Amino acid sequence: MKKYFCLFLLLFSFYNFYEFFSWYLGNEMIIIEDAMWLAIYAATPLFLFIFFIHIFFYPKNTSDYAPVITFPPIIMLFSMNLAFSISAINKYHYQIYDLPEFFDFLRFQELGIFFMVTGILLISLAFNRFKEKNEDPNPTTSSETILTKGIFKFTRNPIYLGFLFFQFGSGMALHHVHIIFFTIFTFLILDLFVVKPEEDYLEKKFGEEYLVYKKQARRWL
Repeated sequence: MKKYFCLFLLLFSFYNFYEFFSWYLGNEMIIIEDAMWLAIYAATPLFLFIFFIHIFFYPKNTSDYAPVITFPPIIMLFSMNLAFSISAINKYHYQIYDLPEFFDFLRFQELGIFFMVTGILLISLAFNRFKEKNEDPNPTTSSETILTKGIFKFTRNPIYLGFLFFQFGSGMALHHVHIIFFTIFTFLILDLFVVKPEEDYLEKKFGEEYLVYKKQARRWL
C-alpha cells in the first residue's frame, strides 16, 4: 500500500507538471493566479512523495552500508522541485526579482535534451556494470565488490554525475533557469552527504584496494 500511495503522488505530480509546462512553453495566456495554482498542484505532491519515500523506505538498520542522507534520486528531485517552487512563488506571487536577460542563453531546448540523454546514458552504463557484478546501486545496501571497469574507469560516481547532467539539461529544455542554477545545490548535497559517506564506508570495508582505485579514477570528472 505504501508503494502504491507513493506512486500515486509521483504520477499525480508528473501529470500536473505536464499541465504546467504545456502552458509555460506554449502560447496560451492565463491569469497569474491560475499559473500559481498550476505550480502548486505540481510541486506539492512531489514534495510529499519525496518525504514519504524517505520515511517509508529508508532503512532503519544502519549496519554495513554507507550512512547517506537519503536516496540519491530524491535529492535530485527535491532540488529540481525546490528550484521550481522558488521560481513560481517569486514569479506568480511575490515578484521580488527578475532574472537578467543575460541568462536567456540557457533556455536551449535541443542542447538541454543532449545533456539529459548524456545523463541517462551515464546512469545506464553504470547500472549495467552493477548488474554484471550482481551489485545493488542503492547506497543503502551492502557493497561486496568495487566496480573499476567500464564507465567506472573514468569517474567513481557516474550515476550521480548522470543526475547532474539530467537536471542541468532539464532546466535548459524546459527553459527554467532556476532548475539549472540548483544543479549546484544538488552537487553539494551529493558530494557532502552521499559521496563522502560512501567513500568512508568503502575505505573502511575494502582498505587499500579502494584507496588504489581512488587514485586511478576521479570522484566526478
